[in-house]
Amino acid sequence: MKKLICLSSVCVMLMFFASCKKDSNYSKSIIGTWELKQYRTGSIPGSTSPKGNGNLLKFTASKYEIYKDNVLSKSGVYTLIPDTSVETNVCLVLSNKEYKSRIVFDGKDDPTKTFIKIAGNELSLASGCFANDGGSIFVYGRQ
Repeated sequence: MKKLICLSSVCVMLMFFASCKKDSNYSKSIIGTWELKQYRTGSIPGSTSPKGNGNLLKFTASKYEIYKDNVLSKSGVYTLIPDTSVETNVCLVLSNKEYKSRIVFDGKDDPTKTFIKIAGNELSLASGCFANDGGSIFVYGRQ
């Protein structure tokens, strides 16, 4: 109990560190709204999307919504599954330390796996095989 008694400046510092830890955990969460920033498909060079483009992904703890041009195009449930086989499945050198899991939409675990990476305020989805011109990477920014 004596440790709870402190000077006001020390208490403020402790509250600050607790706040940083919470923000750090939130930044690694898929929950929230994400807007498309850039994408690359097959052998076509990557493209960027302007802010306010209306191409959004929205996630709650178990549900998702996909918006194209601000119109809801698909919704349902999703699960995240630990999986570090990104390099083998996407046919690119991608770090399995960054792409540590994949997302399964509506319980359909299809052969074309979609791997996710969350880094800061960016969500990346990689799927398909680039060696066969069937790969894609979409990068979204947190709103």
